[in-house]
Amino acid sequence: MSWDSKQDLPVKTLTKSVWGVASWITRWETENALEGFPAFKGPRGIILARWTGASKIYIRDDGQIIELTERFGFQGRRNLDLVTYDSIEVRHVPNQYMLLIGWMLAWMWGLGLILVIWSYWKQHTFVILNFGLKSTTNEAMVIRIDSEGWYEKISEFEDLLNEQREWEKRE
Repeated sequence: MSWDSKQDLPVKTLTKSVWGVASWITRWETENALEGFPAFKGPRGIILARWTGASKIYIRDDGQIIELTERFGFQGRRNLDLVTYDSIEVRHVPNQYMLLIGWMLAWMWGLGLILVIWSYWKQHTFVILNFGLKSTTNEAMVIRIDSEGWYEKISEFEDLLNEQREWEKRE
């Protein structure tokens, strides 16, 4: 008996873009999930957006928080335990793509300056889940989400995290 991802995974309707079928991560229906784009937390708290791809952070029933990431040339999966979940942060950072292009075009009589200013208007929203109680492992899961409806998405996900954590403590 073979495994077929189109039949065995609950998949949303197929969406196509200019580049073909979108990532399987965004098409895979999961409850208790936060969908977005790959991001990276570097040293000294620097947050960077990845260039392409899709990410999803979801909570399983057994208390695992799983991050699935698919970006150009890379697929990754990280599992962290809900018991070590510490806090959630939301950061708004200037749009890094526009900021970079703006600095590169700064010599073109103000064209770059317009993009730099616009990058502060169209900011990226990052969600950072901290694990390890900030004193042992300092592990973090980072995802960049759409700016539209970000407050509702994050507050629903945070409520789910806190509810699941309280349920785990009772067991």
